[in-house]
Amino acid sequence: MNIKTVLVVSIILAANPISFATSHTPVGSESRQKTSTRKTNVDVRYNKKTDITTVQLEELIIWKNPIHFEQVGMTFGFDYPKRTIVTPKLVTLRFLAATKDWDPFPVDDVDVMLDGTRFTVGKMEPRKGSRSGAGDIIEARRLSISYQEFSRIAKAHRVAILIGERKYDLTDGHLQLLRDFLELMQQEGQEFK
Repeated sequence: MNIKTVLVVSIILAANPISFATSHTPVGSESRQKTSTRKTNVDVRYNKKTDITTVQLEELIIWKNPIHFEQVGMTFGFDYPKRTIVTPKLVTLRFLAATKDWDPFPVDDVDVMLDGTRFTVGKMEPRKGSRSGAGDIIEARRLSISYQEFSRIAKAHRVAILIGERKYDLTDGHLQLLRDFLELMQQEGQEFK
């Protein structure tokens, strides 16, 4: 994962509005239930030139080799105009991989298994990977999915990402982060200052 300044956003699950602090600084908010405060790491970047804010969820490691440094991760993100959150129509799904002697993305098609039901979410954009010698592969791939598809993924109880014959099961922790990120997307009118 690229080293980035990360904004820690506490997602309040109660009906109260969320208060945000300056981007790239830790923010804490407690929900009414003091026992269930969750923190979701997101990277928020505002581009003054284009007047667009980009929000990206922390990288979720979906596979890791216990012996060598090899891993496959993914992250989700969305853009909105200006600084006030607008629920997106599209969500970017980005895969990041560092592997040795095998292709983590043997096909471009990405399917998702949600609670036992399989559906196709789309095709990844063309390869933008690099090989750093001796069979090492470092690659980033992405695709855009609809907000509705992201919402279905986040709300599911069991989720697996399928790329060809490769299956990456998401953990309960991953799913909670996706639910928190979904809730952040729905905070229309709130602002990262």
